[in-house]
Amino acid sequence: MGAVLAIGCTHGPHVGMTDETMADVYFRRNLADPRTPDRWKDRANWPAPMREEWADDEGAAAANRHRTTLLDGFRAARAAIDEFAPDFVLIWGDDQYENFKEDLLPPFCVFGLDQLVCAGGMRLPNIWNEGPDHERVITGHRQAANHIVRELIAGGFDIPSAWGLLHAKRLGHAFLRTVDYLDADRVGFPYPIVPFHAEHTSPVAKPLAMFRRGEGGPAHRGGEPLEGCPYRLVQLVACFADEEERLHVSRRRGGPAAVRRAS
Repeated sequence: MGAVLAIGCTHGPHVGMTDETMADVYFRRNLADPRTPDRWKDRANWPAPMREEWADDEGAAAANRHRTTLLDGFRAARAAIDEFAPDFVLIWGDDQYENFKEDLLPPFCVFGLDQLVCAGGMRLPNIWNEGPDHERVITGHRQAANHIVRELIAGGFDIPSAWGLLHAKRLGHAFLRTVDYLDADRVGFPYPIVPFHAEHTSPVAKPLAMFRRGEGGPAHRGGEPLEGCPYRLVQLVACFADEEERLHVSRRRGGPAAVRRAS
């Protein structure tokens, strides 16, 4: 039988930012924004924990503590992945107007890539001192991606797939940052990945909307938004659960092991 290791993590930019610049995204930006009410620009009106974190160093010490906590978590996650020794790592991530734009907005997409050189590192000062010209080689697992697509379609979920990128020259930051942070100590990330895109930009295609407004759609009821109903995601996860039960059948048909074989 196969085995699955599930890990949840952030792909926000703050993990790699320096102590001095972490507050640039998004705090200083919002603080300087003319749309921010004046009363919230006055430090005296901030909640006490917020004032304590800002302190007299504009949040530098708090940034260091925050990063340390996050990196401890990512190192623990990486240790668990190394011990698990997966055949590949499937990464769920959103696309924020990066690879998919107005001409094509699929709600989901499975990427079957062989290898991709992702040029263009972090644009902001970071703890690795990696500039915009930094490159990371990403290894994919096309066989596993194709297998996932075939089995999802067989299970009644018509899932889009792609063997290359459309508009972007590198994977979206949701995928790249996940690998960057799981390789925080820069020892390399030897596991092939299968990026699994979920649409973020389009209010029409977005599958994870917790609050849907407008007419039509299964999440609309009686003219009011139906809260907490990511119905297509639930259906997709159900298909994955069915697929896990069918793994031994798929192997007999010559499909790849979707996860590491248990010893």
